[in-house]
Order: sequence, then structure tokens, then C-alpha cells
Amino acid sequence: MAHGGSGPSDRETQTPTDEFVQAAQGEARAAKEQAREAVAEMKADVRAAADDVKDQVRASAAKQKDAAAQQMDGWAHALKTASDDLDSRGQASVAAYVRQAADGLERASGTVRERGVDDLIGTVEDFARRQPVVFLGGAVAAGFGLARLMKSSADRRRSAQAGSSFEAGSRMGEGGGL
Repeated sequence: MAHGGSGPSDRETQTPTDEFVQAAQGEARAAKEQAREAVAEMKADVRAAADDVKDQVRASAAKQKDAAAQQMDGWAHALKTASDDLDSRGQASVAAYVRQAADGLERASGTVRERGVDDLIGTVEDFARRQPVVFLGGAVAAGFGLARLMKSSADRRRSAQAGSSFEAGSRMGEGGGL
């Protein structure tokens, strides 16, 4: 049986399907490109936000570094005062040790003040790798010291609040008659 001109050709029957497939493929490519662009934009936004956070952390770390250096200077001054006091009381050998500690603290303060945050972090990391036991021991001691400082300062605040509450209560009781 030979095909004549009376029936639809293969090309005519597939044309709407082919057009639909091509249109769907075009839409899929466009959607894929939009998704790619959206992902690229989101990545750029995340990078910008991460950079902002890094900048804020660096600025905060620099402030904390300067505050730590200033605090260390204060401790060094207090140790020198204690050393002078010990020396005046005839305890020259103990005064010499305290003076050495004060001098070391002043040097450390200067180092903290002069160096950048990244450099200081690198130095601490190197020390922790070389002397892990000493580093961990120092971290534990610093933790205990900080906890003790926080506890004593909280106790002082509570005592001060209790004292002011007591004073306010006694003043109110003075004027009233019971």
C-alpha cells in the first residue's frame, strides 16, 4: 500500500508536539538561567554579609586588644607599686620578683598594643601547637580566674543592692509610725 496525498504526513502530525517540546525546552533553559542568576546574586549577598561581619569582628577584636593592653598596663603599675612597698618594708628579694613580673607584663602589653589581631592570634596558635599542655593549663587558670572575678563582682553588686534596699527601707520606716 502506497501512501497517497490523502492522509496527513509525519511532519504535519509531529509539528505541534515538536513546537511544544521546543517551547518547553526554551522555558526550562530560561528558568535554569534565572535560577543560576538568583544563586549567583545570593552568593554575592552572602559574601558581602560575611565580609561585613568579619569587619565588625575585627573592629571589635581591635578594641578588645587595646583594652587588654591598657588593663595589662594597669596591672603592671599595680605590681610596681607593690614592689616598691615590699622594698620599703625590707623584702627586697620578693620585691625583685614582683618587679620582674611587672616588667614582663609591661613588655607583653606593648606587644599586644603594637601587633595586629591576626598576628596575635597566629602567635597564640603557634604557642598552643608547641606547648599544648602549658596552653591548656593557662586557659584553665584564666577560666578559673575569670570565674572568680565574675563571682566576686556579682557578690559586690548584690551586697551594694541589698545595702541600698535596706537603707531605703529604714528611711521609709523612720517617718511612719508603727
